[in-house]
Amino acid sequence: MVDGTDLSIVESKEAWGQYTLEDGSVIRVKVSVMGVVRMDGQYDNQGNPTYALKAVLLSTPVSIPENLRKKAN
Repeated sequence: MVDGTDLSIVESKEAWGQYTLEDGSVIRVKVSVMGVVRMDGQYDNQGNPTYALKAVLLSTPVSIPENLRKKAN
């Protein structure tokens, strides 16, 4: 474990990414960050501070081919 500093998020721009898959499906994905911690005394190779994120990955189908859908009973 490393000590860290909790940081408040003062602005957020969460855009959806859209991906077309080889099976013909199209899905949308975005990351929603719930919290950020700056890791005290931890830096990357360029000298930037290191951050740990508390995040949720959200996804939703946009278009799914009929042949992939489960048949209704």
